[in-house]
Amino acid sequence: MNLSLKGGLGYLVLLLLGVFCNANAQAATYTVGGTVTGLIAGKSVVLKNNTSTLPISSATVGYPNFTFPAQDAGTNWAVSVALQPSGQTCTV
Repeated sequence: MNLSLKGGLGYLVLLLLGVFCNANAQAATYTVGGTVTGLIAGKSVVLKNNTSTLPISSATVGYPNFTFPAQDAGTNWAVSVALQPSGQTCTV
């Protein structure tokens, strides 16, 4: 809000600003996930996103879903296969 007052020698301009801080503000986060296709029943694969690892097993033939733990917005993701299932090759 701007407030101007006319005086005898000129103008006085007063600018009022409000700054509000929230001590409980949490950083925005997001998750990275997907679906594994083609994993043979009974096999498992270990995926890695930066320093987090995630073992994924296929109890039956199908498409298991996975989600890595939440990470802060702005953090790069780098999903890779950390450990291949025996007899198969997985790619991201």
